[in-house]
Amino acid sequence: MSLTDTAIRNLKPSDKPRKHADAEGLYLLVNPNGSKLWRMKFRYGGKEKTLSFGAYPATTLKHARALRDEAKTSLARAIDPSVTAKIEKAQRLAGGNSFKEIAEELLTKKEAEGKAVATMKNKRFYLRFASADLGSRPIDDIKAPEILITLRKLEKREKLATAGRVRAVIGEVFRYAIATGRAESDPTGALRGAIKAAKPKHQSAITDEKNFGDLLRAIDAYEGRGEGVKVALQLMALLYPRPGELRQAEWKEFDLDKAIWTIPASRAKMRRDHKKPLPPQAIAIIKGMQC
Repeated sequence: MSLTDTAIRNLKPSDKPRKHADAEGLYLLVNPNGSKLWRMKFRYGGKEKTLSFGAYPATTLKHARALRDEAKTSLARAIDPSVTAKIEKAQRLAGGNSFKEIAEELLTKKEAEGKAVATMKNKRFYLRFASADLGSRPIDDIKAPEILITLRKLEKREKLATAGRVRAVIGEVFRYAIATGRAESDPTGALRGAIKAAKPKHQSAITDEKNFGDLLRAIDAYEGRGEGVKVALQLMALLYPRPGELRQAEWKEFDLDKAIWTIPASRAKMRRDHKKPLPPQAIAIIKGMQC
């Protein structure tokens, strides 16, 4: 026998949770604490599952039956209604659905993960180009041709490398939107090859032993702009760190007894402590600075 509002109001809690059936899998679960919760039992993929429709009386009998009917329609289309419910919940929790709002969420997430300040600065820089055209648009309405308009503006200015990075960061935003249930697909994949490719600029390098020796001797003979510059050049040649790692190095990072330089995670590229062995030449240079 189906439930009625009168019957539901008269249901009393007992010492155990009790199920009171309505129809077609819908039932009301009455807990010992007096709460009355709507549930629907169904089978999908050979497994028994349960959907939650909220508490009575906030969710009325009529509303609960309507939600049950929606779930049955999904099942008729071979769609698992529990997955649909999870996606809808993720969308509610996620916040806004404009490109700019989702981009800001993604940046906040990356900052919380400890991404380097320089990395975040670059991402914000590239996203500014996208947000100027796409910022207020609902992300699931944005298609590849709209993104191409933004990239074409950079292409016309011969900012080809920038255009490639803007496409990449737009793709990051779309993938985050997909993960949080606010977009169905990433249109940036369709834009590969749509604009001119940037020509790589090869940086000159000394690969000949004699010429490299000449460079080291020139550094040793350097007398300009203070002793610190000369020491930095010598250590760069011996230790090949990233320039910022050496420029911001502190004495406490060097263990000369163990011949180890520990670059802290806050400055290391991979965001973890990075240890570099110190050759005797480097140790001699560092000790010379301490004198």
